[in-house]
Order: sequence, then structure tokens, then C-alpha cells
Amino acid sequence: MNTQLKPWQFNIIVCSVYLLFGLFTMQVLKTLAVWPPAGVALAGLMLFGRKAWLGVASGTCLVVLCYFYLSDLNPFTFKHIAINAATTTGNTLAALTAF
Repeated sequence: MNTQLKPWQFNIIVCSVYLLFGLFTMQVLKTLAVWPPAGVALAGLMLFGRKAWLGVASGTCLVVLCYFYLSDLNPFTFKHIAINAATTTGNTLAALTAF
């Protein structure tokens, strides 16, 4: 069976796996949710190519939003939006650079 995934499909896969792994590291391992899933970001790019960058970016953004939510912080203050944008950009560019 030779099935080709469309870009929106593999971006959803990468985003979902990143989000689940990020939540796991936050809740179970009690560690920062961005760095361990960086391996998931790189693996997603290695499997699906550079077109999976949107899945990495959206997964990172959602994990950081979940972090603020779980820490009882307002994720929509200017400071937290800047932190989210910087983290999302940095993590996506790091995965693309490593790819």
C-alpha cells in the first residue's frame, strides 16, 4: 500500500504528536515542555520534509499556550505573546536548521 499524505495531513500528525509529547513532559516528567519535544519536531521534519514546518510551529504554539493555561497565567498578555512567538520561531528554525 503506497499512500501519499497531503501536507495538511502530515502537519496535523506532527502538531498532534508534538502537543501530546509536550503535555506529557509537562505533566508527568515535570520538565520544560519545549526542549524534549524538539526531538519530535526534528523527527517530523526528517519523516515528512521541510513542508512539515507548520506542524512544528503550531504544535509549539499550542504547547506554550497550554503551559500558560496550566500555570494559571493569562497567555494573551503582550509579554506572554512575545514569549510564545519567540519560542515558536526558535523551535521551528532550530528544527529546519537541523534538517
